[in-house]
Amino acid sequence: MLLLLSVWLARPAPEQERAAVTWESLIAPLAVGQPVALGYVLGPPRRGEEHDVVFSARSPGAGTLIEVHILDRGRWSDIRETASFGVAYETPRSSAQVADCETVTEAIASALRARDTGGLGAVDAIPLRSEPPPPGIARSLSTMVGFRAVLLGACLSGLTWILASMPGGAWAAGVWLAVLGALLRAPSLSVPFAHDQDVQRLFTGHLPISQIVSGIGLQDRHPPLYFLVLHVAERFGQSEAVARAPAVVAGVLAGPAIVWGARVHRRRLDVAALAGLVVVLSVELIARSREVSSIPLIALLAIVWTVSLAKHAELAGRKSRRRWAVVVVVSLALLSWTTYLAPFFAAGPVLALLALRRLPRATLCAVGLGLAASAPALVLGALTFFRDRAARAAAAAHPDLAWGERGFGDTARSMAQLAAGALGVAVLVILSVAVFKAARERDPAALAPAASLLVTFLGISALAPVARVQPYYLAAALPLAMLCVALSVAEGVASAPCKWRWPFRIALAASVSLYFAPHLSGARALYLPPADAFAPVFAEAIHASPEQRIVPVAHYDGTLIAYYLARRAGVPMDWSRIQPAPEEPQSRAQRLVGLDRILEPLAESHHLDRDPDSAALDHLERLLQHEPVLVIERDAFLLPGLHARLQRCRLLSEAGTGRLYRCFANRHAP
Repeated sequence: MLLLLSVWLARPAPEQERAAVTWESLIAPLAVGQPVALGYVLGPPRRGEEHDVVFSARSPGAGTLIEVHILDRGRWSDIRETASFGVAYETPRSSAQVADCETVTEAIASALRARDTGGLGAVDAIPLRSEPPPPGIARSLSTMVGFRAVLLGACLSGLTWILASMPGGAWAAGVWLAVLGALLRAPSLSVPFAHDQDVQRLFTGHLPISQIVSGIGLQDRHPPLYFLVLHVAERFGQSEAVARAPAVVAGVLAGPAIVWGARVHRRRLDVAALAGLVVVLSVELIARSREVSSIPLIALLAIVWTVSLAKHAELAGRKSRRRWAVVVVVSLALLSWTTYLAPFFAAGPVLALLALRRLPRATLCAVGLGLAASAPALVLGALTFFRDRAARAAAAAHPDLAWGERGFGDTARSMAQLAAGALGVAVLVILSVAVFKAARERDPAALAPAASLLVTFLGISALAPVARVQPYYLAAALPLAMLCVALSVAEGVASAPCKWRWPFRIALAASVSLYFAPHLSGARALYLPPADAFAPVFAEAIHASPEQRIVPVAHYDGTLIAYYLARRAGVPMDWSRIQPAPEEPQSRAQRLVGLDRILEPLAESHHLDRDPDSAALDHLERLLQHEPVLVIERDAFLLPGLHARLQRCRLLSEAGTGRLYRCFANRHAP
């Protein structure tokens, strides 16, 4: 009954009649490509990250940008409102003067007021003229608000609780969590790539194994194991779905792995299954499975490592310790060959067992063998640290970069916000109580994952000022928090009933109902093409254009374009197909082998000039002396002087946050 009720609650909303009302029609007579006010030209609308719609307006002369957000009425205070919506510009992303921002925002709000008589519904329910029909899961998640969301969360919690309490509950709960995890992760497999790192990893994974292990893979900022996984996956082809499949599979297994950990330590499974449900429903962890990322695999290996280490310490002196010693060695080695943060994941449980005096010599020997197998990866981590000096110098000069200067406190604060958003404040309170209980009872099984999470948190914070480590890396350690809850709260099978178990069952179920289910409505954007995913559209336009030279303003857009041009031509792509142009040895030009195109970025974000705007503009003018070129510009890397020059070029395509121009020398300007 709970399953049937869950299916009924999660049914997709009916598709809207697309021709009736769109965001473009609601702001008429304002129109895309036409002036709004003060000479600012309106760009195409796109979906934002907070259940909003974003209109961008640019000043062709000054190169300044204004972002105007439209969201449901009442969500933001002290902003302009219409009958159904709130309208405001966003300060961090709007580079214009305040007076200009106010004027443009009021122009859009006035146009919207004239057509908003009320009853238009939520922002998410109104389509964009340019967007494809949303998939069924996105329509389902957009309805997950209010009482309906709470009821769905209660049904999912109750169903998980019942399955885990049945005979064979480990299998029943594990299969259920895996199916639910797959339903939430698989539909985003084919979403277009928006970030160059996804394509970079795909390129590396397509190289021969010998080059991954001894060449390109070792020069990447990550150890080579995940690229070997991608290499195996790409036997089935080279596409978004194939490249994301390993992350999806690892993400699907994280919830069942927590149930497995409770079973290994002979703890009752009901609380463990609810803890696994938290991991399955976490929007942050779902998002990581949409990337070509090793984070879900790291999380899975971290669970296996901490469970096996505590189990081996518990069995020290028994015959079965040899089997668990193999798991300890292999899981630590695999973890080290997957992430350079492995020493932090490993140190926490070892220190916790040492503090409890529960680390026998046999277990310490198994850890030593695991470290010996990990030694080459640790050396590679040290080499990567020193190799990143140029990128760190660029971050010091340009702190607005994604890996820009960030202190210990800033990183710790960002990771705390990440944990609160990924697990929920209520779950963090439950985690605190679980750690307190485990410490009071000196429970090594529960303290091992808690210590691993804590040391990883501190390690990332300490590395942030000197290395290119990001707060989102903590997502790989967050499932350890739920493993700690599962092992701390669920008493042993043979022990007397625990007074903690029932309150924690109810608290976890309530956390899922009141927090995660409503937040799943925000996950609808994970199944829609990102606003930055303009590379497939531009690749089609480039393929139909005669110009041979493609000039991305930022070098990373060249990686995306190279992949989609190769997809368009039906050929596989890896780093061996991107080679320096032999006819231009002194330039940054790269020839795309087999595609008859040349890439030449104007700015290398790892090695920025003191004045990247002037340098990029001079570089473009030198190129235009010889031939027309195609230029790719995106809002995230907007150089004002260069942007003003591009306004004299012909706009071929505009999609989301990027634009494709055909540029001529001044004497050839149309």
